Amino acid sequence: MVKEQLNLDLAIERHYRICVLSKAKKAYFGILNDGAADLKGLTAIKSNAPKFIQRVFRDCVKVLSNVNNITQYNQARREIGTVVQKGIHELRGRKVVLEDLAYSVQLYYDPNERTSKTTLMPQPYQCAMQLIDQGKKLNRRDIVRFVKVKPFNYKGKTFTVKPLDHVKNLVDINVEDYIRNLTTALEQTLEPMGITLEDEKEMKLTEWFK
Repeated sequence: MVKEQLNLDLAIERHYRICVLSKAKKAYFGILNDGAADLKGLTAIKSNAPKFIQRVFRDCVKVLSNVNNITQYNQARREIGTVVQKGIHELRGRKVVLEDLAYSVQLYYDPNERTSKTTLMPQPYQCAMQLIDQGKKLNRRDIVRFVKVKPFNYKGKTFTVKPLDHVKNLVDINVEDYIRNLTTALEQTLEPMGITLEDEKEMKLTEWFK
């Protein structure tokens, strides 16, 4: 029909046992016939995302690698709930490697100008200002690494991140912020599967997956 009406030749590039399409353009993942995951354009696996969020997401996808029918699929959805629950418990228990919570972001503007002129400072430039004040030279397109911490006052402004090497332990980590970032990253792919994540501190995660 496509050939007749549009004069286009179509070819099958990949066969997926499961394919999950997100609302974002060119962002999806599929499980190939051999059980391998094919991941494209998803927030959770972007290079600037913390390794912790990437790991939890990949563990969720791994649960789907052996799914061959609807019964196994429904069971996998419940198992994914356990994976996310474990990740949240690790955050709340501060049982995560600090390095795995770091965001790596490229500076698209000259940080020496951005830090002095911007009132509402994006987190990468909060990090850059602290590094520059410590004597580090930074330029446009440099990459900074930072972790989210509890809000604090810095030169009359409220900052919410610190450079990775300025944080010595997990005490100051903003756990709830990381949980929000985790659930937001996962929602992109779990919502199309009929799995709804709600950011309720007292809500049992088993109630999220129905």
